[in-house]
Amino acid sequence: MRFVFGKRFVLAAFSLAFILAASGGSAYARSGAAPSLKYANRLAGFLPPVGARATMPTHGTTLLELPGGILYADGHIVTNRGVQRLTPWGAQLLWSKIRAIGLAAGLFRHNTEAAVPNHAPRWYQVCSGRDLIRAHVGTSKRAHPQHPLAPAQGLALDRIDTLFANATSRLPAKAWADRTIRPYVPSHYDLAYDHPAPDPAKLPSPAREELAKYQPLVRHASQSLTTDQARALIAAFRKSGVKLVRGWGERNFRLPTAAHGGFDPKYATLRFNQDVPGSDTFDHEYCKY
Repeated sequence: MRFVFGKRFVLAAFSLAFILAASGGSAYARSGAAPSLKYANRLAGFLPPVGARATMPTHGTTLLELPGGILYADGHIVTNRGVQRLTPWGAQLLWSKIRAIGLAAGLFRHNTEAAVPNHAPRWYQVCSGRDLIRAHVGTSKRAHPQHPLAPAQGLALDRIDTLFANATSRLPAKAWADRTIRPYVPSHYDLAYDHPAPDPAKLPSPAREELAKYQPLVRHASQSLTTDQARALIAAFRKSGVKLVRGWGERNFRLPTAAHGGFDPKYATLRFNQDVPGSDTFDHEYCKY
């Protein structure tokens, strides 16, 4: 699953994106022709049950975004396992511990790019004042080998990962409002495609009419859909026999393009991702402390 946090780092590095089987099965078993079992299983957990209440922090204000998840100032923690809730005091406690570990190693004072050969990229963003200060480590065009990650910084990031992953046992009981891990229920989905754009006119009905509602995709390459809109579009694809291609935390569909030969591909991949408040799709880059 892929989380779309911050600058779209993958929780797989968080895509990571949310495949939470606990969030219920596909709605398709309840309407229309019965889908194949394989199709239904591959959508299970990606779309919440009809009527499920979205997981929404009281605001999108974030304290930190890590490869393991995101922490909100009101205490919500969203990870690839689900959602837990700290008290606001507990959220500040966890933030302060993680920030202190980073500061002691020279991180989170300013944005940092460091190279780790043959290592998947990892993004860390920690609130400082009203800005999210970033540490990006891994192999990238910007993180050149002449800027390797200092050993002390690597150890600090490992400590941060461990603390965040084990917060349930590392923080006192009074820090928690609800330690139980509950399913994450998105309120929005990010819809994007690989260039060139899909051509709705080349799809059978009802996929043709449903995708045509989002024609601005042709100009903007991505947009946000509500859960109901995503559900309706995916249902139309299913009814029209559009091929589902499972990605890492995404649900992808292979669609024809308007290409007429040359170097333009005949098919585009339309990608659905579960979004979270504070992600780049919601365009929140501010924080609280």
